[in-house]
Amino acid sequence: MLLAGSDGSKKEPFLVFKTRPSKNATTAHENKVLRHGFGRKLWSDVAGLQKGVHIYGNSAGWWNSDLSIEFLYVQFGRRENMHEPVLLLWDDFSGHWRQDVVIFARLINVELMKVPPGYTYACQPADVAWNKPLKDTIRKSWIDFLLQQVRTAGAGVSFKMTPPARQDVVAWITNAWGLLSQRTIKAGFIKAKISPRDTSSMSLQRLLLPCAVLPPEPDWNLLVYQLRQNSVPADGINAALDIDDDDGSSSSIAVADDDPGCVGDDEGGETGLDEAP
Repeated sequence: MLLAGSDGSKKEPFLVFKTRPSKNATTAHENKVLRHGFGRKLWSDVAGLQKGVHIYGNSAGWWNSDLSIEFLYVQFGRRENMHEPVLLLWDDFSGHWRQDVVIFARLINVELMKVPPGYTYACQPADVAWNKPLKDTIRKSWIDFLLQQVRTAGAGVSFKMTPPARQDVVAWITNAWGLLSQRTIKAGFIKAKISPRDTSSMSLQRLLLPCAVLPPEPDWNLLVYQLRQNSVPADGINAALDIDDDDGSSSSIAVADDDPGCVGDDEGGETGLDEAP
């Protein structure tokens, strides 16, 4: 999980690796509380990697609500200006919105705002501007890692490629994150129209309303004209299928949309933060 602010600031990366939990319930709880989910032996290696990065482990190697609470505490729970509210944009992942996560966020004065599902490409600054260059840099490190193994083996020699070690992955991510410029971070918020200079309580409604530019109103007069020019012969009309509208009522169409989008404006206001999985 990577977190950046609308001022271009970057927080320390929050990484999750897969690790086998202890079968002993007491030991498993101790590992979770004291060693970020890792066993004693593995923790001795992982602890040395936690310089400018926070590393956690669980059986799935995947984010969950417990990590969401830990993430909120690490990134916001010890800040000096606890009296000042923070706006955090989070996607629709269920682990971000469990009740205990939302309650904890309120306790530390963090206001969570959900990015509409299916519209992160337009409403989430990370997806808008900096996820691609970040992932491109990480991918290059991975390809260089593979090419180095091929070069070392030499031509015409069979060999088995080895996966990157945990320290390699940590180094790739922290390096890519460090290379990402403040300008790129800011650009994501500006393009999503939630930067400090154009954000207000009104403009934040763009995350809750139907998306993008509304289509122009159809030219109804032209439509009527074209229909008249292509009139249907009377003998081709089935009177049984005709609609009786003598009661003066009008028909209506109901549209269900599970993915509300966003529209923006250019008003000024508060500061926001955004995360990337």
